[in-house]
Amino acid sequence: MNKPILLLAAMLLVMGCSKQHTAKGMAEDFLEQNAKEPDMMQHRSYLDLDSSKLLTDSIIVALRSYSHPRMNATGEPDVPAKAGRMLYVLPMKYYYNGEAERLTFYLDEHLQHIVAVK
Repeated sequence: MNKPILLLAAMLLVMGCSKQHTAKGMAEDFLEQNAKEPDMMQHRSYLDLDSSKLLTDSIIVALRSYSHPRMNATGEPDVPAKAGRMLYVLPMKYYYNGEAERLTFYLDEHLQHIVAVK
């Protein structure tokens, strides 16, 4: 009787880990292409992937227009600055010259594009 519950829990855990892994890979690729000094962003650690439906289009536009001191780009240029139905949020902690800093990636609902970075 408990086997179906355990199987379902295991499947949900694997799916959650898969999304986290995909999002982390996307963030790492984005950093390698867009960070001004990616080697200086040391001891990177990613927090748990989360989601939000609270970000409006105007908030996304504001996030993308932010000039981050460590990044050349704050979103994929070919991706419309639209919030859509839901965005994934992936926070990252790192150290830059010994100082703890944080960066947040906003990914589309299909985990195909980075919509914004702040």
